[in-house]
Amino acid sequence: MTQFMKRMSRMLRSPRAALLIFAALIVGTAGAALVPHLARGGGGQVPIAIPAGPPVSIVNQDPHGVKLAGILSRTKLVRGENGVVYLDLTINTPVAALLSPARQASDIVVVLDRSGSMAADNKLPYAKEAVRSLVRRLQAEDRLALITFDSSATVNTALINMTDPVRAQMFRLLDGLRPGGSTNISDGLLKARALFEGSGAERSRLVLLLSDGEANVGIVDPQELGKIAASFSQHRAVLSTIGMGLGFNETLMASLADYGMGHYAYLEHLATLGDILQKDLQDAQQVFASASSLEMVLGEGVTVTDIGGYPIDLTSQPGTVRAVTGQLLAGAQKHFVVTLKVPTDRMGELRLGEVTLRYTTSGGTGSVALPHEPLVVAVLDPARRDEAVSSIDKDLYRQLWETNNFGRMQKEFSNWLRLGDRAKAQEAITDYRDALDKEEAAAGVPLSSPEIVNKLSTMEQNLHDAFSGPAPEQAEKRNRAAKEHHRKSVMGQRSY
Repeated sequence: MTQFMKRMSRMLRSPRAALLIFAALIVGTAGAALVPHLARGGGGQVPIAIPAGPPVSIVNQDPHGVKLAGILSRTKLVRGENGVVYLDLTINTPVAALLSPARQASDIVVVLDRSGSMAADNKLPYAKEAVRSLVRRLQAEDRLALITFDSSATVNTALINMTDPVRAQMFRLLDGLRPGGSTNISDGLLKARALFEGSGAERSRLVLLLSDGEANVGIVDPQELGKIAASFSQHRAVLSTIGMGLGFNETLMASLADYGMGHYAYLEHLATLGDILQKDLQDAQQVFASASSLEMVLGEGVTVTDIGGYPIDLTSQPGTVRAVTGQLLAGAQKHFVVTLKVPTDRMGELRLGEVTLRYTTSGGTGSVALPHEPLVVAVLDPARRDEAVSSIDKDLYRQLWETNNFGRMQKEFSNWLRLGDRAKAQEAITDYRDALDKEEAAAGVPLSSPEIVNKLSTMEQNLHDAFSGPAPEQAEKRNRAAKEHHRKSVMGQRSY
C-alpha cells in the first residue's frame, strides 16, 4: 500500500496529470451548465423537468357547448415556503337554449315564514304583497304552490295552474295569513320537496324560501338542513333563499341556497322584495342546468382549502373532493377561484390533479374536464427564487387578493360580528393585512391598493360603530353589519 501511494503521489505531481485534471474540471463545469432548468432532489435523484413559461389559460368544451376555462396563479414554488396556488375558473354555457321558441313552463313553490316575528316591521304584509306580484306575473301554464310555516308547516295549496280563478283564490288565501309561533324551516322544506315526488313533467322547478328568523324547532342542525336543501337537485329543483329583516341567520340561509343550487338574497327593508322574486322567476325560465358540481381528484399531498365559498364535501373516494356550484343559466358565465395547498418539502414536478365540472339538465347529465397536462407546478431550490417569482401571473394574483381572499376574510369577519366577538372580528382584519404584506414581499407583486386600504378602514369603522351605544342598538347594528359584509363576501368570491 505504501509503494502504491508513493507512485500516485509522483503521478499527480507530473505536468501531464495536472493537464488531465484541469481538462476534466472544464468538461464537468460545461456539462453542469447544460442543465440549468432541471430541478434535482436530494440523494442523487434523477433530475425532473419543470414547467416552462408563465401560466397559460386552459380551456375545454363538451359536445353540449359548455366551456370550462382555468388558469393557475403561478407554476413554480420555492422549497420550504408558502405552497398556496390559486386556480381561476370560468364556466360558460351555450346561448342556444335562450333561442328556443317554446317557453318552458315553471313549477314554483313558495315556502313562507309566518312565525311570530313576522309581525314586526310589517314583514308579513310585505312578503304577502311580493307573492301577489309573483302570482300576477305567472302564466296559465305555470304552476304555483304555497307552503307556510311557524311551529309546523302547512301546504296551503299544492301545485296548481295559475288561471284567473286560481289567482283570485290565491289572493284570498294570502289575505288570510296571520303570524303564528316558532320557526320550523325544516318542515317547510320537507313538504316542498314532497310536492315534486312523482312529477315527471318537463318544467323548470324553483323553491323560494322566505324567512326572517333562525330555525328553532324541527331539524335545526345546519348540516342536516343542508342535506335537505341538497336533496332538491334529485328532483331537478332549485332552492333559493331570501332573508328578511335583521333577525335571521345569514350563514344558514346562504348555505341552504348553496346546497340547493340557487341564490341567496338579503333585505332589511322589504319594499323591493317583489323585484327579487321577479328576478328568481326570470332565472327559473332561463335555466340550462338545474344543478352543477365541481369534482377534483387531487394530486399526491395536494389539499383544497376553498372553492369559491361553496360547500365542500369529501367523497367516498380518497383524494377526491366535490363542491356544489349551483344552477347554470343559459348563455351565462360563472366565475370563482379554487384555493389549493401544495406540499413544498421536496423539489420536483407535482401534478395538482384532475378538475371536472358535472351538471344536470332536463335532458340528462353532462361533464367537461380541464386538460390534465397543464395543471402542473414545480417546487424549486431556494436559490432559484427569482425564477419562481417570475412564474406568477401578477394581474391575476392582485385580483385574487382584492376579491376572492378579501371575500373570505369578510365572511370570517361577518361571523364574528354576528356572534358579538369584537376581538376576533378585528383579528380577521389584522390577519388579512399581515398576510397581504407578507405575500407582497414574498411574491414581489404590489398587492395592496387604495381600494383595499379604504375597505379595511371602513370595516374597522363599522366594527367600532357596532359596539358603540346602548346594548339594544349594538345588537341591531351588529346584525346589520354582519349581513351586509356576508353579502359582500359572496359577491367577492363569485361572479355570475
